[in-house]
Amino acid sequence: MRFWPRRKATRTIAATLAAVVMVGGGIAVGTSIANAAVSEKEAGQLQAVHFLSDGAVRDFTTSSWVDLLDWTVPGGDWVRLVRVRLGASTTCARPGDVNTGHCTVQIIVDNTVADPATGYHFRFATANAASDEGGLVSEARSMERARKYNSGSGDTIRVRIQAQVRNGATKFTFDDWTVSIELFS
Repeated sequence: MRFWPRRKATRTIAATLAAVVMVGGGIAVGTSIANAAVSEKEAGQLQAVHFLSDGAVRDFTTSSWVDLLDWTVPGGDWVRLVRVRLGASTTCARPGDVNTGHCTVQIIVDNTVADPATGYHFRFATANAASDEGGLVSEARSMERARKYNSGSGDTIRVRIQAQVRNGATKFTFDDWTVSIELFS
């Protein structure tokens, strides 16, 4: 007596193999699709860190990019990657009768927007209307960007952090911010 008839066993094995191929193929395709937009930046050792901070309140009210920071750090032929991190306490305001708006930030390394270069699509903060209790609430925000660096670009590296208001926002306020500029060989 057989455990399964031969015909049923053949169908079961064929169905199992088909399922494995479909799932495996789906995972491979899914992985390829998920990694399609990934940008990899390779670097060696962390060689230098420049840390900046400011507690002064800065307001931005224009839809054009305006510098929050414009800083130059020593570089050289050894620099292969520049990573910039920003942390800040911010508010993004809009009039009470407007339901949209956001405030955005971009990081520029030697006149090139660092990756991911999303421009005004990166919402650093969503605009809020002042509440009846007396004003806007400041919130902590952060972002990190990197740029593969051309080692023949010179002895200094210029880093700019820019801000702007978009789509109905009227004021972008920075209070207490820090910036870390990291150089990798």
